Amino acid sequence: MASGLGVGYFPIFPGTMMSLVTAIALFYAPEILLTWSLIIVAGLFFLGVYVSGCLVKNKHNQDPSWIVIDELVGMWIALLVTPKTVAWYAVAFSVFRVLDISKACGVSYFERFRGGWGIMLDDVAAGILTLLIVQIAQALLR
Repeated sequence: MASGLGVGYFPIFPGTMMSLVTAIALFYAPEILLTWSLIIVAGLFFLGVYVSGCLVKNKHNQDPSWIVIDELVGMWIALLVTPKTVAWYAVAFSVFRVLDISKACGVSYFERFRGGWGIMLDDVAAGILTLLIVQIAQALLR
């Protein structure tokens, strides 16, 4: 579960690969109600906190690169209300990766939490910021 069904073992950039797989899967998935998306994301979030927390308990590396359930959740949040076009999904993907990798705009604050909470919360923050940035960009371009 934590490795995103094995995507986390991709030899280079596993977090970026999980974000890309998530974006492609959601792009081609049938439309679901926002309420159901939120329920699924919340469930995956708490599953991610638990599973990743168990995996890093008593370990030196508190956020191994092969744990990518956090990217799945963060990317899904970023795409919750993003228009289903290649262009907007590409923008959301790019912004999310920049925020997740750079830990800019306060995202780094959430790495202070230990265990599964720290692993998951920084990507949730990056996803929420991405969602806001994409929504502002859309509003400005109307």
